Parts: sequence; C-alpha cells; structure tokens
Amino acid sequence: MTDRFGKLLRAFGDGVVAQDREILGGDAERGNAHAKQYIAAMDGMIGQGEEGIAAAATLLLDERMNVRVMAASMLIEHRETDAVAVLEKESEGRGLTAFGAAQALSRWKKRAGRAIKPSPERRGKSAAVKTATKARSEPRGKK
Repeated sequence: MTDRFGKLLRAFGDGVVAQDREILGGDAERGNAHAKQYIAAMDGMIGQGEEGIAAAATLLLDERMNVRVMAASMLIEHRETDAVAVLEKESEGRGLTAFGAAQALSRWKKRAGRAIKPSPERRGKSAAVKTATKARSEPRGKK
C-alpha cells in the first residue's frame, strides 16, 4: 500500500522539513511554497479514500516530530484517536512544534464543540500550553 503512495509520503515529509528550515531561516515566502507541496501531497493521499488515508496515517509514526505533528493536524478528522494521541504526546515537549501540537488540539476541540478527554497519562497542561497561557496573561510590554 505505501509503495503506491511512496512519492506522496516523501513529498509530505520533505515539504514539512523544508518549510521549517525556511521559516527558521527567515524566508516565509519559500516556507509557504513548501507548505503548498505537503498540503498537495496530503490532499492527494486523502483524495484516494481509505487506502490513501491509511497510507497517510503511517506518517503519524515518522521519526521526525514535525512531520508527525503536521500529519496528525491534517489527519485528525480521519484518524481522530491516533492523531489526538500524537498531538497530546508532542504537545508535552518544548519548542515551536510542541506549541503547534497544542494549538492543533485546541482548534480541534473548538471545532468539534467538545473537550478532548486527555489520556490517563497526561496530567495538567503541557509545557507549550503553559508557556502560551503565561504569555497571553502577561501585560503587553512587560516580561
């Protein structure tokens, strides 16, 4: 199955990594071009129905955290349990990808109109959520 989708899977992973590299390097325009690449790859897989979604779901096990988080964010409507598990785990970390995972969970919760029940091992807020919450609660101009 993944052989049939190998090109799209590679395009997705490579696109996510390239976007991060460009964004961190200060080139948002080139980063956006890479985002279009991985969005098209994911759309190509999802557009193939269950077989394509199953292939795309293998990205939830990718060795690269940023690829797992982006795949989970894009597959949450198709593989809710697995995608939420990835986002919960990765939101426990630090950095931009962990923050992105926390934001994806928050958006899903709002869009779904319900609270996502945290897994038993998840206690309290993730480091990324705590940082974001603290930043929002501080008066502007003061650190």
